[in-house]
Amino acid sequence: MRLLRLAPLLALPLLFLGATCVTRVDQKGPTGPWTMEVTNMGPDPVTGVGVGGPIVDANGMQFSGFWGDTCPVNLLPGQKSYFIRPALSPASLSVRPDVVMPLKAAPNIYITESIIFADNVDLKILATYKDHNAVLARMQNNSPNIYYRVKVCALLLAPSGEIQDIASTRMMPTILNPGEVRTFPIAFTSPIDGPIQLYADAYAGPDLGIVVLGPSHFAVSTSRIVRTERGRELQVVGEVQNDSSVNLDSVTYQVYLESSPTVRANGFVASDGSNFWDQWGGFFGGKGYIPAGQKAPVAFSLLLDRNDSTRIVVAGIQGYDWGYQLSPLPVTNVATQRLSADSLRVTATVSNPSDQGMHLWYACFKLRGSEGQLVGASCPYAGWVAPGGTADLSVDVTELAPSRSAEVVVYGYPGDYIPPPT
Repeated sequence: MRLLRLAPLLALPLLFLGATCVTRVDQKGPTGPWTMEVTNMGPDPVTGVGVGGPIVDANGMQFSGFWGDTCPVNLLPGQKSYFIRPALSPASLSVRPDVVMPLKAAPNIYITESIIFADNVDLKILATYKDHNAVLARMQNNSPNIYYRVKVCALLLAPSGEIQDIASTRMMPTILNPGEVRTFPIAFTSPIDGPIQLYADAYAGPDLGIVVLGPSHFAVSTSRIVRTERGRELQVVGEVQNDSSVNLDSVTYQVYLESSPTVRANGFVASDGSNFWDQWGGFFGGKGYIPAGQKAPVAFSLLLDRNDSTRIVVAGIQGYDWGYQLSPLPVTNVATQRLSADSLRVTATVSNPSDQGMHLWYACFKLRGSEGQLVGASCPYAGWVAPGGTADLSVDVTELAPSRSAEVVVYGYPGDYIPPPT
């Protein structure tokens, strides 16, 4: 699908707010869902269209709300876009017995002018994965422009032509250079049984300080297949190399299964063990920091179908050089205690030799196997060490394979102690 070439819009007259209207709201039940249609009634394009507002009961009392971008987010004159607010759950209704049915959505329009048309790009669906309610798509930048924070949204239409579902994804890496081609998944919550329309947008940019690392900077160290409540999972630990002379922050990665390219894991490096799962993959938390010339561990899982291979492909890695300076701190007394067949408690003492207090921003606990390979890692620690003082650290780490040694790496930055809120 080719979008029309348009100059980036940096300022919009106020009349566009009135000319862009919610022209239809379809409500499927007394508690939703609601499908909202927005139309650009004016003579000029608008960028960054969204809707937001309250959900009220039959007496006009506000019960909940909604907010988000429409799809597409940029509209040509006469073009329509859509937003879906899911139905309210029985659990959310149970806490408000005074609510009088039916509920009603009252949408308002907002405009974000920093978003531009990603013009002269080709969008194409390559394959459909109905078992995952997902498609694999391709985007090619045919323009001379660099696009920043590229986002693609998709409308899933029912056979009748109604809007059935809306999905979106950001490119990874988030920069798309002239001539570059990128493949990416779009995952829906509804079964795919109708046509799909794709739309792209971007920010005017640039993203100052962004650093893109190639796939060669990522290495899988150890993996294993386990069965969990989600099914068969491929659990992986690996490392991302920062071979530059600057510290990188907010470093994120995206990987996928070669045999199922819509099944992906996203996360921050220096994994902290937290995760969030949705219909097509997981997001794995972490500190996102890699010191200059060092490696940071990653830990994630991918769901396996019966015929999936375990080969992993890197979609992208990126971070930022924001000039943050953290200092390495001495670590001693590293020890381990067996907790279970595949879990160890790693303890250590960190020292602060300076005359200023130190916030412990980056503390990674790593388990290594007989050949020095990473077999487990966790970087969840945050704390503070007094000037000239020490602190004892302790983290439980899962082994993906037998370990022979443990190491702890800690970086901090100076600052006064701030007590937690009471």
